[in-house]
Amino acid sequence: MKLPSALATPWDNLVKFESDRSVAADMDTIEIIHMEITNQGLSEVVDFFKAELVVVTELGYRNWYVDVSGIRDPLLLDRFSDSDDIRVEMKLRTADGDVLNGDGYFHPNVTAAAAAVRGEGVLHGYEDPSKE
Repeated sequence: MKLPSALATPWDNLVKFESDRSVAADMDTIEIIHMEITNQGLSEVVDFFKAELVVVTELGYRNWYVDVSGIRDPLLLDRFSDSDDIRVEMKLRTADGDVLNGDGYFHPNVTAAAAAVRGEGVLHGYEDPSKE
């Protein structure tokens, strides 16, 4: 519904401009079969049902995260849920056998037995498939 010009706000054009804009973003999803995390000097293997690495490249920036579901260790989730220090070093192995390393922040979801690990900085070992 278009507002009469007397009722229009200066933001109407901005909203229209933003919604008409298209930005190309590349998203790569990779199955993870092994995940090891280190937090405060304690290293442990995360036992999970499913994990996926998602890498989004947009406007020259690369963001990545790991979505983990079916975590079988409730104590691990509780520990991160109660902690102020959720920074982890990660070592991941993909279904294709590639080994990836990076730092991130472990955000637990105790109720769902899941976690999201938001990556920070470079994901070592990741090769952008669009560059091949």
